[in-house]
Amino acid sequence: MQTSLTDYEPLCSGKLWTKALQAAVDACASNGGGVVHIPPGEYLTGTVELRSNVTVAIAGGAVLRGSPDLADYPLVPFVHNEFGEIRSLFWAIGRGNIRLTGAGEIDFNHPAFMEMDRPDLRDRDADNVPRYNARQIAEMTVVAKARPTQPVFFHDCERVVVEGLLLKQSPCWTLTFSASSDVKVRGVTVRNHLNVPNCDGVHVSASRDVLITGCVFHCADDCVAVTGITDWDRPSENVVIAQCTMVSRSAAVRVGHLASKVRNVICSDLAISDGNRGLLISAGDGGWVRNVRASNIIIHTRLFCGFWWGKGEPLAIMATGTGQIEAVDVAHIRAETEGGIVIAGGDGNIRDVSLDDWSLRLSGGNNRPLLGTWIDLQPAECPPLQKGQIPWLYADGVRQLHIRDVRAALNENDAAAYSIEPILRNCEME
Repeated sequence: MQTSLTDYEPLCSGKLWTKALQAAVDACASNGGGVVHIPPGEYLTGTVELRSNVTVAIAGGAVLRGSPDLADYPLVPFVHNEFGEIRSLFWAIGRGNIRLTGAGEIDFNHPAFMEMDRPDLRDRDADNVPRYNARQIAEMTVVAKARPTQPVFFHDCERVVVEGLLLKQSPCWTLTFSASSDVKVRGVTVRNHLNVPNCDGVHVSASRDVLITGCVFHCADDCVAVTGITDWDRPSENVVIAQCTMVSRSAAVRVGHLASKVRNVICSDLAISDGNRGLLISAGDGGWVRNVRASNIIIHTRLFCGFWWGKGEPLAIMATGTGQIEAVDVAHIRAETEGGIVIAGGDGNIRDVSLDDWSLRLSGGNNRPLLGTWIDLQPAECPPLQKGQIPWLYADGVRQLHIRDVRAALNENDAAAYSIEPILRNCEME
């Protein structure tokens, strides 16, 4: 079945197209599937449930804009381990063969759910806050109000495609796949505000067989995260992230988090610029990460003021408590950063890590005098750094650490102020 959103215009309530869009989706589903065409124009909408075998095709020049009224987002029947009860603009649970495609836009309308003129002045070093200048305050997150926390949410779904769209102004995680399989995100642009907290680009949680390719990300939080936050017992596995450009105030790519279980992740051909962290691999109590390969990546990172985790590291690998990380290869990397590589564990809970063919150029940066006094291992304890240290590698408690052809140098303008000598503790090198 082929239908157009405008065929259902009589169902509009004022300027709100929610009932019309839901009726179009339901009509296609009841006829065995089909395509809902969104023609050029602007359409304000609240929550819409997506159905099996239905494509929503958003034409170039069409904008689906999220309602600014939280009352237009009824609760989704899912309780999230991080956010609790959730609200979404689009959602599906237990469905299959769903597509969101086209050259159009979905605008999630974050200004309606943020206090954009109110910075979040938290800082791990509280004494720093009075010292921030206007530029540094402008780097901090803003304060969120009640908001849709999972703007596009798929749970227990299979054969899902999101392709070609511009997704922008998300107030929280933009595109989430939870306990789902056979997922493709292709040629999508996610353009979020770089001060909005938690606005991940794509979050893959407890899902498998996921392909994310040819995308552009501007996100205050992780561009792509692979975790198990929505189901701590179910692994995320068989995930490929390739040929993307990324800007993030958290990590361009995050693999693992707390008790998440993740395996078989490939990251390749990425351009990471103006970021806080490049690649982050982490595991906490009950969690593990196995078999990660990252290669052919250009990274530019720097230190940002505010309640961020990370200090300009191109790569951070961290395991705490009973968390385990093993079999990680990171090769063919070109990085210009304000922080060094961090690999931190204990009692052998990080093993078999290979760094191969790295060109790493470090510099001090404007924020280091305030922020560069400790190694960022949050949420674990953070060891101090002496003044003037930017170790190109901080490694602690790593077994089977392989380093081949890593070239590290300091920006010549900082040569008199800093040392980049590595710090290695309790490591077994091979």
